Amino acid sequence: KATVSVLYWCKKYMRKYVDHPLILLYWYAVVGGTDTGCLLGFVKGDEELSTGTEAVLMSFIILFFVTFVLVAGPLLYNAEFYSPDKPHQRRTTYTAAALLWALTDTPLVAIHLYIYSARGLVSIIQGIAFILRLLSWVGCFLILWLVGLKRVADWLHSKTGCDEELARELLKAKAR
Repeated sequence: KATVSVLYWCKKYMRKYVDHPLILLYWYAVVGGTDTGCLLGFVKGDEELSTGTEAVLMSFIILFFVTFVLVAGPLLYNAEFYSPDKPHQRRTTYTAAALLWALTDTPLVAIHLYIYSARGLVSIIQGIAFILRLLSWVGCFLILWLVGLKRVADWLHSKTGCDEELARELLKAKAR
């Protein structure tokens, strides 16, 4: 029962947020803004952090904005307003989420973790940027992981040929 409720919650979560790509668009705009604020307000003025850390953070923030403005943002906007149907909207949203997660969230979370381990929590903007970026990484990871699970389950279902009626009978027999 616990597994069923977790799967139900995950499905509900995915439909709630993935069916509205503008939520991801606005979310990433806010997260990118806080990362920029962290760079300008904390990292640039900190003498204890090396210039290499500052350069790497700046490089990935620039990569984030290039990816967001030129690729993921238009994909999310297209998914919201121009998708002919829900499956196309979901595929487009998943593609944008995968790009943002792989190209920006993962390296920026690693950089924020390094800064946090090297200096600790020094300013409020640093903590806000770290928490928002971590939430972004976890949220996109969950979306992509659940999509991957569904695709693998569909593939296994197509290969095993398990009938829906047979699956229901097996579940009923197991419940007894």
